[in-house]
Amino acid sequence: MCKVLGLPKDQNLSVLADGARWIWEQAAKRFSGKDVQWVVDIYHMMLYLFAAAAALGTKGAEQWVGQRVIELIKMGGPKFIEHLQATGPPDPTPATAAAWAKLLHYLSENRDSVWYEKRLQEGLPIGSGLIEGGAKNILGKRLKINSARWRVRRAERMGAIRCLQYSGMWEVYWESKLAA
Repeated sequence: MCKVLGLPKDQNLSVLADGARWIWEQAAKRFSGKDVQWVVDIYHMMLYLFAAAAALGTKGAEQWVGQRVIELIKMGGPKFIEHLQATGPPDPTPATAAAWAKLLHYLSENRDSVWYEKRLQEGLPIGSGLIEGGAKNILGKRLKINSARWRVRRAERMGAIRCLQYSGMWEVYWESKLAA
């Protein structure tokens, strides 16, 4: 896929997603043989933390989640999971055990995709808001012009062209096509 996209061989790549296994599998098919950083979107991580806080009946859920996010950023996935396992739920009852287990399961499934502190230090995103905003503004504006009607196949092609333009990879892409 990298060759199809015309990406240089030494191009750093990141896959920023919500942690769903099918997304990682699809990305792995497209970027096999490349050094890719797999990153769980911080927003989705926070959703799981908020769900746990709600199920646990944690008073001051926003503050509790905020503290956990700071710990997660500083510790990284594996150490954060160990920390949560050691501390246990704030209110250990049978009802809260299931919520705590669900949170730990999600974290464990994505333990190697939450190195947020390193990415922040490198100036890299830990959330997909920039990407989603770009899709809305770059693709949405073009696809929603007055009287436009699109077939999925052509809309996907238009999206690919707009992404090439916006990313600054237009010339690289066409040079790779001419060289082939």
